[in-house]
Amino acid sequence: MKNRSFPILMTLLIAFPIMSCSLPQGSLEDTIYEPQQKRPHQDVNVSLRKLKTIMDVQFSPDGTLLAIATDIGILLYRTKTYGNPEILKGHTGNIWSIAFRPDGKVLASAGQDKTVRLWDVNSRQQIRTFGINLCPRTNIVFSPDGKMLASGGMNDDTVANAYLWDADTGKSLRAFSGRTVSGHRLAVIGVALSPDGKMLASTYDDQTVRLWDVNTGQQIRTLTEQIRTPSGYRRMCRSVAFSPDGNMLVSGGGHRNTVDLWDVNTGEQIRLLTINAHFEQKINSLIGTGWSTINGEDVAFSPDGNTIAITGPSAIHLWDTGTGQHHRILHNGQYPGQYPVEVITDIAFSPDGSIACIGRLEAHVWDMETETLIHLLIDITDK
Repeated sequence: MKNRSFPILMTLLIAFPIMSCSLPQGSLEDTIYEPQQKRPHQDVNVSLRKLKTIMDVQFSPDGTLLAIATDIGILLYRTKTYGNPEILKGHTGNIWSIAFRPDGKVLASAGQDKTVRLWDVNSRQQIRTFGINLCPRTNIVFSPDGKMLASGGMNDDTVANAYLWDADTGKSLRAFSGRTVSGHRLAVIGVALSPDGKMLASTYDDQTVRLWDVNTGQQIRTLTEQIRTPSGYRRMCRSVAFSPDGNMLVSGGGHRNTVDLWDVNTGEQIRLLTINAHFEQKINSLIGTGWSTINGEDVAFSPDGNTIAITGPSAIHLWDTGTGQHHRILHNGQYPGQYPVEVITDIAFSPDGSIACIGRLEAHVWDMETETLIHLLIDITDK
């Protein structure tokens, strides 16, 4: 793709319309799609023009900061203004995952250089560095008391593990051993800790989610989706999140249009969140082919637990937790089939319910009260 000058690009970006799709509960026949505001203006810091990769996004616990993991460092935005970010530099290579400690005073980052770095949020200074064996794209999370970090990893060429680490020293505290499938190596892609800190969930690329007792390291149960891809293979399970009350778990992966909602206490599947053929046809006829797909690259519960956000190509899909009703689509103005097309890979809710999302090309922030795109923080064009 030929390089385009920044002024031309900005003109094009501002010209893109933003649409928000209201999906009322009940019949789909009266669904209305109303255009919202135009694409917001972006004040791009010169140094961000060198940015090539966006990997993770997280709000601070108090909602005053938004952190974005990239290949040039961690971008810290003050959410009051979303002005030009501060950049925390230290990693060599891509930063795969970031996590705020529950008290908001420390930010952890894990990267391609196989290090975890701890940052003092107030001073923006690096506190310490320790090395751990991470799988690419795996996430890290703090325990509720802030004393431990959980991650995915691999201790050799055949066994995939989830790990607990001492968040202060980096010492390995416990490994939750996975297993192998004949001729196939498993990877731990996603991890999550329950709100009470007693249970760890880890996702595998054999379509399973495993629940572990944090204190003993023993496996509690395995959650296995029964749906297979058309070719007969189970999809990779990439993302997992506990509900705020700890009673439910949502998991997503690469299979088109399916995400699972589980009962944590029984291990039973509550429902399969899927887009049926009628709904898909309805959306395609109204706003074009491609919007109706969900990929589950990332999943998240809203702070009140009433909404589940799921990633899809160029869109965030929102579901009602209690009813399983798919009630809204938020998309960024780039339509599936256009090039370059955005692919949403990570999402995060702020304490007030705003939602940030990133993809391979852009980073956005949505106002969930008005359900409009209010900030375009990063835009990357393919060279």
